[in-house]
Amino acid sequence: GKGGLEHWAKVRAQCEEKFGGSDAVDELFPPEAYQLTHNALFPHDCMHVENLGGDIGLPELQNRRLTIGVFPWLFKGGEAAFCRAVAFVED
Repeated sequence: GKGGLEHWAKVRAQCEEKFGGSDAVDELFPPEAYQLTHNALFPHDCMHVENLGGDIGLPELQNRRLTIGVFPWLFKGGEAAFCRAVAFVED
C-alpha cells in the first residue's frame, strides 16, 4: 500500500511536534491501545471495514445518510476477508 515505515515515521514526527514530544504521543496512544478496535470489539462480534477506496469520496455520497452493505469473500479459517462495500443511496 501507500503506507509503510516511512509514512508512519512522518506521521509520528508531526504528532510529536503538534502534541509536545514523544511522551505526549505515547500518553495519547498507549501501546496497550494498539489496534484497540480489533482487540476490544472483535471478541463481541463487532466488525468494521477499513481501507475503503473507490467512489467513497463522491460528492453525492457526502453529508447524507446511506445504507451500507458489505459483502465479504467467504473462506474457511480466515480472520479477515476482502469485501465489496456498497452504498445504497435512497431518495
